[in-house]
Amino acid sequence: MSQKKTKWFNEETGEVIEKLGTDQKEGLSSSEAKQRLEHYGKNKLTEKDTESKWMKFLKQFRSGVIYILIASAVITLLLGQYIDAAVIIVVIFANALIGFFQESKAEEALKSIQNMLSIDATVIREGKRMDVEAETIVPGDLIYLEAGDSVPADLRIVQSGNLRIQESSLTGESESVEKQTEAVAKDTVLGDRTNMAFSSTNVTKGNGLGIVVEIGDQIQIGQISESMAEVRETKTPLMKQTDKVAKMNSIAVIILGVFLFAFAYFFRDYEQGELFLAVITMVVGTIPEGLPAILSMTMAIGVQKMAKEHAIVKSLPSVETLGAVNVINTDKTGTLTKNEMTVQDIMTTEHTYKVTGRGYAPEGTIELDGKEVSLDEHPDLDKLIRGGQIANDSSLSQEDGKWIINGEPTDACFLTLAKKVDKDKQDFQTIDTIPFDTDYNFVARLIEWDDGKRQIFLKGAPDKLFSLAEKQESDFDRDIWQERMAKMTAKGERVIGVACKEVDPDEESLEIEDVESGVEFIGLAGIIDPPREAVIDAVQQAKQAGITIKMITGDHPDTAVSIGKQIGLTNGEGALSGQQLDQMSEEEVREAVKTHNVFARMSPDNKLQIVTALQEIGMTISMTGDGVNDAPALKKADIGVSMGIKGTETA
Repeated sequence: MSQKKTKWFNEETGEVIEKLGTDQKEGLSSSEAKQRLEHYGKNKLTEKDTESKWMKFLKQFRSGVIYILIASAVITLLLGQYIDAAVIIVVIFANALIGFFQESKAEEALKSIQNMLSIDATVIREGKRMDVEAETIVPGDLIYLEAGDSVPADLRIVQSGNLRIQESSLTGESESVEKQTEAVAKDTVLGDRTNMAFSSTNVTKGNGLGIVVEIGDQIQIGQISESMAEVRETKTPLMKQTDKVAKMNSIAVIILGVFLFAFAYFFRDYEQGELFLAVITMVVGTIPEGLPAILSMTMAIGVQKMAKEHAIVKSLPSVETLGAVNVINTDKTGTLTKNEMTVQDIMTTEHTYKVTGRGYAPEGTIELDGKEVSLDEHPDLDKLIRGGQIANDSSLSQEDGKWIINGEPTDACFLTLAKKVDKDKQDFQTIDTIPFDTDYNFVARLIEWDDGKRQIFLKGAPDKLFSLAEKQESDFDRDIWQERMAKMTAKGERVIGVACKEVDPDEESLEIEDVESGVEFIGLAGIIDPPREAVIDAVQQAKQAGITIKMITGDHPDTAVSIGKQIGLTNGEGALSGQQLDQMSEEEVREAVKTHNVFARMSPDNKLQIVTALQEIGMTISMTGDGVNDAPALKKADIGVSMGIKGTETA
């Protein structure tokens, strides 16, 4: 029952159940679960064997300059120059201590992945639902998921009730992913495996059942942890140059010393002891014992300057590497963008509006032809905003000066929109709700206004609402609305429709038949995860400095290209996908990274592959990211830059 090579996302539900010897309704028996726990072990990441602190400390002395300093310290002591020897020894140990502490901090990143694993899980065994420690679940266990849960292992979804999971930290996908139960193709990339739920991701809506297919080191973040452990950090350009200079200096000094000793001994008849002392003095004099101290002081000044710009530098040589970078690889979601969905465009039957302000903070206005509008003069706009606010299952609140959402990002952005124009008041009462379901792709809510009037508001997939509007509005022109929607999607926006329906004041319940008879279509909202305000200028400054920027994201190619256009990264060139990259040879990958600036649907291994290829063609690489999926590439790059406020601890 080996699972290591099985592509569970490509298996039909029945095949998964058969291979894992479980039951879709009853789950495993308690005795079977116990036996499997003994066989497979606990659902936790294996702690890698680590070197002792003494070995880590001794490794810091592996440097050409340090070798020279040690030799000079020994010789200086033999010559009786105790003060000079003491200074050299202090410099040696100061550098070793700095390196030791930085390496210890790097290992904490691996441990932080283990902290992301869920503590508890709701499992179904012998037909009974029970809460158990996540460490005790085994392959074949049936896991129940609902909104607010953290996924405890990698699961194959076998039942989905509008189940949506936020996977941005793992895949880079900015929107939560709707889960389904059908098998997908063998070459499906990580971000498109819609029948899988991955450990450490979070359920945002609905509920479902999943069968545990991978635990421990075999889960996706376990493989990332393994990739991080295998990646060896490279020396900075300055350290490479310093080692080269030290090596050349040592060879030259030794050759010169031998030559002088031989010349003076055979041709000038010097006394052997006196000659040896003179040559040693000459050798010591050529050793740059102050170089490491000077380099450390210079880089420390750089660290202080970076700190004033709110950038924390964990390793002194990183300051020098940052100045040598000629390619910046960057994640999109949460790095170039805010990872906060925002309504950007609104189209109603009357007008097309532009919404300013970015993120969940209710800052910005709604404009028509560049001028701020008043909702009193635009009832069509007012109706759409209230509809988006009412047909909503999310909440938006401010905590410690930050705006926090609970629920779906595409719902929360409508709450932000309402707050921007002071239309977030609760002057209505909810009577009944039809929750979102993939069978009809909308959410509907029956409400009563303070004046006693009752209405139904719907929000969801435009195509579905178009069909409902055609049943009620004889003059509804579907083709025109399809064209309007196409304009929005061409800009990389996710398009949401809003509709409503008048009902009798005594209507007490809401059934699907109430809206299937027809609705009034209000309009469309175009939603996007917008670029950060400072990104566009930063991209231009980097280009002027001769630095190439490459976006590497797990998000959809269309979204990646759209963001690339907005920030000036591309002029419309398409994105290279992870699926395409997987089919290339190493030579083809090296050519591809030269010609492409936008990479989409990239797995953690793909990101690592791109960084490695760029390094192989002689580039000095910076990797910028915030998610768990960025961690291996962050470590492999010549310098890793992680987002400090919203970034994961692992990054």
